[in-house]
Amino acid sequence: MTTIPSRYNFVPLSDQIFFPDWAAQVSQDVPFTDGICGSLRICITAESPIYIRNGGAEQDEVHEQFFQVLPGTKQYAINGSTVKGMLRNIIEIASFAKLRQEKTDHHLSYRDLYYGKYTSRLTDTTSTGARVPRAQAGWLTEGENGEWHLKPCRFSRVELKDLEEYYSDKYGIPIDLHSHTRETKNTADEKYNKWQLRYLDIMFDPGPLKDEKHDCNYQCGYCRDNPTLTLKYRKAANLGTGETRGRIVMTGQPATWEPGRRHVKHMEFIFYPLPGASREEIPLSVKENFIAAHSSATGKANAEWRYWRSKLEQGRAVPVFYHKDNSGNILEMGLAMMFRVLYRHPVGRLIENRNPAHLADFPLDLAETMFGRTGDDAHSLRGRVSIEPLLVQDQAQELDRKTTILGSPRLSYYPNYIEQPHVDRSTWKIQGEYEYKTCEDEDAKARGWKRYPVPQADATPDAPDTGDSRSSTSFIPLAEDVRFCGDIHIHNLRTAELGALVWALTWGGEDDKRHNIGMAKPYGYGVIRVEIIEQDLALHTMDGNSVSFENLAQYMQQFAALMQSEIPAWEDSEQITELLAMADPERSWDHDRRQYPQGPRQFASLKKNKKVLRRHSASI
Repeated sequence: MTTIPSRYNFVPLSDQIFFPDWAAQVSQDVPFTDGICGSLRICITAESPIYIRNGGAEQDEVHEQFFQVLPGTKQYAINGSTVKGMLRNIIEIASFAKLRQEKTDHHLSYRDLYYGKYTSRLTDTTSTGARVPRAQAGWLTEGENGEWHLKPCRFSRVELKDLEEYYSDKYGIPIDLHSHTRETKNTADEKYNKWQLRYLDIMFDPGPLKDEKHDCNYQCGYCRDNPTLTLKYRKAANLGTGETRGRIVMTGQPATWEPGRRHVKHMEFIFYPLPGASREEIPLSVKENFIAAHSSATGKANAEWRYWRSKLEQGRAVPVFYHKDNSGNILEMGLAMMFRVLYRHPVGRLIENRNPAHLADFPLDLAETMFGRTGDDAHSLRGRVSIEPLLVQDQAQELDRKTTILGSPRLSYYPNYIEQPHVDRSTWKIQGEYEYKTCEDEDAKARGWKRYPVPQADATPDAPDTGDSRSSTSFIPLAEDVRFCGDIHIHNLRTAELGALVWALTWGGEDDKRHNIGMAKPYGYGVIRVEIIEQDLALHTMDGNSVSFENLAQYMQQFAALMQSEIPAWEDSEQITELLAMADPERSWDHDRRQYPQGPRQFASLKKNKKVLRRHSASI
């Protein structure tokens, strides 16, 4: 594979930001001498099947339908906010605006067995060369006032196949704890459900703490370079007949394990008492970091934490793993032996390292000046561009209901999202002994503006049908060739600002370029052609003169000239090059490269081979 396969790519984020010198003079009431008001009518023609999300609750069928002005009327439309978002993003990139992002103080979490800084954080190497986990085990409980306590215990590891044999012998029922499919992710709760709520307490022998060989049967690169790879732990034996009482603890199964298959999780845990252990309170900072590591930026808990949180709220003890610092204080904890941890630096640091002004409220960039800015400070500004719903013009054909996964790719996949400075551009791999930059690094920088390149003109949307599941979204697209028209209203825009708007609508007058909109655009839906309707142009200058179609071309040239004066070689900059390349169907990657990596193993394999996402404009 010559590149990481991807349905998205990036326009590089510039260190330079353009701040228009008239931003502080913008007013709804006091006109610019070159201000323009009025409306221009645009029409959008879908060149592929298209889907714009309808309103309503997600569980309602109306939510799956194409956006309608009045639900249930079949009067389809493209809502103005969708078009405004499309245009604003293009103007942000083309005018070298700030990359504003919510939750810039959010710390991403990660669990990466192929990242040296992670493994060295969670394991030690013994004098014999064996890896030994730093994790200790304990039972987490919650107090009446929400405080957390932990009672330490010991743990042994136990083979999945031994648990399956024990269950089958004891209850006379076969059980499969190791399989993993797209439909059954085999999270901890699914494994417990497979256990059918039978007793988890078990008699066993913990086994001695010793080195266990973990050489790879298939001679992968890592094991070939580490022929004596060993891990040090206690391995449980004599399940059901041993002399120690413990409790079986299960964690998620990221991939299917089969006998003899390496590099796939094939063991679980048995927790058992630690003599003399006493309960200790968990510091609030550790609690908050734990919750953050197992939640999204919006605070939504992941599947594992949702399951265990419900047990905690019921007064149950939850099995956790934790680390202590050299003074014996609890430092961090998680839900697996190699648990998720927070990166040292928040997402905002990646942007700030480009230019701290990216995160500043003031001064305002060109997009903020045109479209407005909301906030609780003195720099809020009402926008001077508004877009009404674009109504369907002809009979629209509904296509069959489609069910697939429309979730956003993970921001934590650093081979894509973080700029990698030491890359061989012929192979798109990290050079030599250099390592990936991540949020652990003080100087890591954001890759840029994420966009979904348009596919080839004759490409068929290729969203895989996943069937109904917790992660799937159902939608009913409209067939291609459907046409929508509506007005863009502007108030007191300067000529260069109107030029920026026209540039974004027409890709600077390049007729072969296309936009894409809607939830399903990663899969090739929503490719559109935009045209300004000349006969419906209703714009005028402050002295009452009408604006002609030829004037629009002049204003677009003014915008380009303004940017050339502010950004040297603006037209040939890597930002404009990548932006236009991703709008060009002729520059689209082939089908195999316009995919997401298939499953955790391919993601991990790409990291092991130090691959980096190739720039879209680079030849394949």
